[in-house]
Amino acid sequence: SHEWSDGGGAFARNYGSTLGGRTTGGMTHFAAAWIDHEDPRYFRSLNHHAGARVSHAIVFTFFDRANPGHRTIAMSNFAAAAASGFICNLWQPDGFNDTAHALQRSERGFAAIASANIIAEFSPELSKLMHKAHLPDSVANAILPRSY
Repeated sequence: SHEWSDGGGAFARNYGSTLGGRTTGGMTHFAAAWIDHEDPRYFRSLNHHAGARVSHAIVFTFFDRANPGHRTIAMSNFAAAAASGFICNLWQPDGFNDTAHALQRSERGFAAIASANIIAEFSPELSKLMHKAHLPDSVANAILPRSY
């Protein structure tokens, strides 16, 4: 609808919708991880080849670690993506508040988790590049996740 696509009000509505979806997704992620005994941290690959590291980051989106350290299905990631996609149906305008659009938003949420894993995987290298570009450490710390 027009009120969601033009002007400052549209920006505020879209920003608020994104914020609501991400907040819900984040809360759901940690609640599901707690219930399912998942470790919410990302663990980087020990491999040095870029392709293997990207593959590790993507697989880690589907299978993460349980608190005891073994691999488990990343139910918290699936729950977070679904929650972030479907919660937005509450305030989206007609035509955008259906299951098909919610699933599309959920897919984007899941892709965002995979992207965050890839950034975390390469954060040491990205940090070095930022340092070489003479960016302040505070910029790198704000952008890049902490290493575990």
